[in-house]
Amino acid sequence: MRLLLVEDEIERAQALSAALYRRDYIVEHVVNLAATAEAVRSDGHDATLLDWSPPIGEGVSLIPPARSFGREARSSC
Repeated sequence: MRLLLVEDEIERAQALSAALYRRDYIVEHVVNLAATAEAVRSDGHDATLLDWSPPIGEGVSLIPPARSFGREARSSC
């Protein structure tokens, strides 16, 4: 399964990526909302893990645009 990880804290992202990799996930890490929007458009991910509070904007702000690309967006808190 291919995951998109949106996380601005590099150490946290590295730890999450390593843990997910050990469980056979492929992780693409992005650090900001602009890169996230581009990655969502690429349509190569099975799921997205969003940082709830990135430094600029809100992670949940990406859910409506993802829906416009024909993907189902689900939120889990």
